[in-house]
Amino acid sequence: LFAPEFIEYNDRIYLGANIVYDREFKPDFSLAQKMVGLSESDIQKYTNMFELGSFYLLASSQALDNDILFDEFAKIIHYFWDRRLKELFPSRSFHFILEEDMYGEQGLCLTFYEE
Repeated sequence: LFAPEFIEYNDRIYLGANIVYDREFKPDFSLAQKMVGLSESDIQKYTNMFELGSFYLLASSQALDNDILFDEFAKIIHYFWDRRLKELFPSRSFHFILEEDMYGEQGLCLTFYEE
């Protein structure tokens, strides 16, 4: 969670856990293209999205109802992902978005992309 695998494909960086592969084991972005269009930045934002509530899926945690705690959790993930990306890809610039209900997901979401 705090140091996920990042995959480079066609000169773009993606969150490895979110990559869907086709029959030839190549990344398949067709769902992202249907959801957000053909812009490489938008496909990257969609593919790299992490819905924070999914981390607590099936948990009966009061943390889900504590907005302050949930925001801090998001900031911590953002911090570690940013550090990891800078470590692995020092010459690149990444932008992060923390937003509610991103791309139809419910709850607080975090994503990153390159311009």
